[in-house]
This record gives sequence, C-alpha cells and structure tokens, in this order.
Amino acid sequence: MTKISRKSELMPASAIRKLVPFADAAKSSGVKVYHLNVGQPDIKSPECALEAVRQNTLDHVSYSNSAGLMELRKGLVEKYYKKIGIDIEVPELIVTVAGSEGVNLSLQITCDEGDEVIVLEPFYTNYNTFAFMNGITLKAVPTDIRNGFKVPEMSEFEKLITPRTKAILISNPGNPTGTLYTKENMLALGEVAKKHDLFLISDEVYREFCYTDEPHFSAMNIPGLEQNVILVDSVSKRYNLCGCRLLGSPSLHGRCDFIRNGPVDLLAELYSSNDSIVSSLRHVFPHFSEVKHVFSEVSRYRPLLNEESLRSMCGCFVQCSLSES
Repeated sequence: MTKISRKSELMPASAIRKLVPFADAAKSSGVKVYHLNVGQPDIKSPECALEAVRQNTLDHVSYSNSAGLMELRKGLVEKYYKKIGIDIEVPELIVTVAGSEGVNLSLQITCDEGDEVIVLEPFYTNYNTFAFMNGITLKAVPTDIRNGFKVPEMSEFEKLITPRTKAILISNPGNPTGTLYTKENMLALGEVAKKHDLFLISDEVYREFCYTDEPHFSAMNIPGLEQNVILVDSVSKRYNLCGCRLLGSPSLHGRCDFIRNGPVDLLAELYSSNDSIVSSLRHVFPHFSEVKHVFSEVSRYRPLLNEESLRSMCGCFVQCSLSES
C-alpha cells in the first residue's frame, strides 16, 4: 500500500486554514461570518489594475524572467520604494508569486537543515510551516498582551542565540499582534544582527497599516546592515490584490550580495511568474496616493473597534482590554 511521506504526515496545519471548514459550514447554515482569521483587507482593488487585466490582448502566456518582469521591478523601485525612502536598485529586488513564498525562500537561502531562527511570539502561523518544511527550528521570544506586545529587551534575543542561529525573523507591523517596531527597536535589532553575524529577515507586508504619529521604519534603512537584511514585501495588503497569485506580486529584496545572484537559480525552479498578466501591476504605482487616501479612510473606523462592538459579534470573545495603544 502506498504511503505519503513522513514529512507530509507531520506537517503542521495552518491555524488560519483550520477555521475554513467551520466558516463554510456556518455560512451554509445562514450564519454571518466575520473573517478575522485571514489578512484580507476590505478596500477595493485598484480599478486600473483590474482594467489592465480585462484589456489584455496577448495571444499566448509565456514564462517570465526568473527574477521577475523587468518592467515591474523597475516600477517597484522607482515608483514605490524610492518614494517611501527605501533606496534600492533593480538587481537587489526579486519578484516571487506570493509574500509567503518570499519568506520560505528567505529561510531556504539563509539556513541549512538543523539551523535555528529567532522569532517574536505570537507570530504569523505559516512561519512555523516554512521552518518545518526546511528542517529549521524556530526559537521564540515571547511577548505579552498586557503591555501591548511590546518588543522585549535585546538581551531576551541574545539568550536564544546558539552556534546554529542564522537569522532573526520579524513582522513589522506585527502579524497578528499589530505591534509597530519603533526606530529604536529596529536599530537595536540591527546591532544584535551585526554583533552575532545574523540575517535579519523583515516581513513588512503591512507597512501602510500604521495609525501612529511615528512613521514606519524599515529594516532596509538600518545603517551598516546592508549585507544582513532581507526584506519581504507584498502588494496583497496595500492594494488588496491578495488573490493575484500569478502576478508575481510580492517582492524579496536586500542589498546583500547573494540577493543579486544566489536565489535566482532557485527561483527559476520554483517561483517564475506569469509574464502576460504581471505587467498589469505597473498601473497601480502612480495611484499610490489614492491608496494612502483609502488607509486614511479606514482609520476613521478605529474608534468602532472596542470591547462592546466585538462582544456583540456572535462567536467573538474578548480576552483583553482594548486601549488607544
């Protein structure tokens, strides 16, 4: 009798997807379901991108460059990143088919089987899946809901460093906590990474979801850490293009020398994106000011997120006191 692999049997199921059959069953029974388990914004996708797909007249679908469509990479660099103060060049950016693949690829190119990566807990559930797939152990630094999941002292990170530690993996702003790392937090993490010669993998897909006076500070702007930082990004959240899995939508980039060469061979085998559809994304960059307006509109609803409104939702339980912070 045929058997699936041991790895498949032991693969941890995504906590996000575990809820799907329950949600589907509830919907079929007429129950209203609020999907707080999936990072799916309810803003409209840019009409210009949707229209570009509708008006596509190509008569065949071909493979693209393994590093991503050059037009898209140039657009990302010139029309988005440089305008928000992240100064990178096109060779330093690689397009993947999803932000999660970007995280997975980052782990594959920085770690060998048996290595360790430090994360802040709670963390995005699929980090655990990717670590398991690659034989990597996650070492967690716990955070506490009672102080707003504040980033702990750097000594808590250093306690976990061993000869097998290869990287620190963060999500900024935090998923699922919403914690925004301050500039001081990021600079301190950079010092730890430099001191112990570690990679800093920074998942910044929620960059625009910041509702504080303090601006988001990217890991790419930590001085002297050019050879250590890998930034994982995505258009899924800021443009609500989560379902565009053929678009080569997110990006993996850094100034590390190996970003220019190392991952491309692996990308050629795994993540080459669709050349004919991905070009539609070039239309969204000039409309980023409209996207920022959408986020300012979304921020108007924050006062509605309180204990009373959450408790009124069937099946929603509040275990903490929600404050302005």
